[in-house]
Amino acid sequence: MPSGITNKRIDTISGIIKASPERIYQAIIDPASLEKWRAPKGMKCVIYEFDSQPGGIYRMTLKYTGAHETAGKSSENEDMVKGRFLEMVPNNYVVEEVEFPSDDPEYAGLMKVKTQIDPVPEGSLVTFVCMNVPAGITKEDHEKGLSSTLQNLANS
Repeated sequence: MPSGITNKRIDTISGIIKASPERIYQAIIDPASLEKWRAPKGMKCVIYEFDSQPGGIYRMTLKYTGAHETAGKSSENEDMVKGRFLEMVPNNYVVEEVEFPSDDPEYAGLMKVKTQIDPVPEGSLVTFVCMNVPAGITKEDHEKGLSSTLQNLANS
């Protein structure tokens, strides 16, 4: 994967999930769980490779499940995703480096994603912080997708 963070855009979303930090962390590092919640509404996650340890890599696709207005990043109907786990502090946070292989330079570069898990009386405050968001992903679409993913995690 190419290295370096060049884009300054940061998208963030957070919400309270009625689950312990331990349960949230397990949902992030277990591929079977991740497949169920990672894709936003209207898409399905398929994992091909997954090594959830610092330095471990993963490969997945996010496939549209029906009619959609936005084209996929890698092809008309899907987003290929290549990632690497950079930092992992159990039950506290996970930092990933994410790449969307595409012929479109608007999706080039590495996006860094930090998932922060903080205990609160109701369960966990989960925050997704996405840094170096590719220019081809509009802020509105990204925030909508992140919100949907957060809701999926809450329902998993």
